Amino acid sequence: MGSIYEAQIKELLKAGPVFRSRDADGLGIARTRLKKLQDSGDIKRLSRGLYVFQDQSDLENHDL
Repeated sequence: MGSIYEAQIKELLKAGPVFRSRDADGLGIARTRLKKLQDSGDIKRLSRGLYVFQDQSDLENHDL
């Protein structure tokens, strides 16, 4: 992950492993950046607008 976004990513992690694209947007992380994080394997897209940090993706049940 790039150092520019590290603080925002840490904020997302505080809320838990699963997050919405609008949560990222509210922290100033563009959706194009989410796509780059997905392509690099840092996050995984669960469904439209719903993501999980890759190291947390082995969780079977998510409390949304």
